[in-house]
Amino acid sequence: MLPRSTPFQPKQCSEFGLEIISHDKNGNPTVRCKFYAFEGRDKVKIVEGGTRKRKSRGDIKYFTKSFMPLNYRSHLQGQHKESWEAYQQMSNSAREACLQGKINIANTL
Repeated sequence: MLPRSTPFQPKQCSEFGLEIISHDKNGNPTVRCKFYAFEGRDKVKIVEGGTRKRKSRGDIKYFTKSFMPLNYRSHLQGQHKESWEAYQQMSNSAREACLQGKINIANTL
């Protein structure tokens, strides 16, 4: 079974804390997670007998087609749990302001 080709919807940027980085030659966008860009991933400890077997990745999460909300939610719940839960409780105007003025984590010491 082939995966569905779900087009990107601009409203998903504010709904899931995403931003469009670029477009390919066919006009399909590449989207990145703003939570990682501004806050980093949640820190996870690997303990003996725990359920987690590998450390967290250090790279930014980019999404390309297919743009299914399930993929966004899975990433946000697994990598930015606390930030994502707080973000969901905010109004639309607060969401825009939340990630608007933050400094990219790569630009900090």
